[in-house]
Amino acid sequence: MFSFFKGSSGPSGPGGGAPGTGLGFDAGSERRLPNQDKHLFRLHEGTLRDRPGTRCSVFVCADPDLSPAASAAVKRMKTLRHPSVLTYLDSSESGGRVSVATEEVTPLSAHLDELDAQGVRGAPRDQYLAWGLFQVLRGLSFLNNDAKLRHNSLHGDAVFVTRAGDWKLFALDRVTPADPDSHPAAPRLQALQVAKALGSPNGMV
Repeated sequence: MFSFFKGSSGPSGPGGGAPGTGLGFDAGSERRLPNQDKHLFRLHEGTLRDRPGTRCSVFVCADPDLSPAASAAVKRMKTLRHPSVLTYLDSSESGGRVSVATEEVTPLSAHLDELDAQGVRGAPRDQYLAWGLFQVLRGLSFLNNDAKLRHNSLHGDAVFVTRAGDWKLFALDRVTPADPDSHPAAPRLQALQVAKALGSPNGMV
């Protein structure tokens, strides 16, 4: 149903530029994130060393003052394995620099701009957005109900999209244990925040 979205979510060439800091991946050119100052990490194109030609995304935090939060986010990411959470591949920490390699993704806002450029409108776009919101809701349900965690930083820029068009949760640096008295509908309310963010000028709510 959504096959025409495949391959629409990022550059097709391998990451070049300076080597990354990890043992199993190389970080290439940076892809500036929307609202970059609100992000803990910077996004780079990347490649996996043990799988020549296989592209990935590399998120890098090079600020020593922020490295404890970045390190905690990576540790959390390693344990949260779910189809709607960004997939961890490898990571490295050295000299206050934290890097994590993930499946290849593009920011949600950039992905939606690409759909506009391709002329995807009307019912096909609406159906795809509904599917994406369902994936976000499924990820939040996993965090709240299974992992007993709260995301605490849900907005449009916390969502990334794979080359296959799947929406994935990231921005895990503010995840905390869930309030045992939280309402069971909380994941649905949080998903509505993403829906609002899609229509806001700066992608934030």
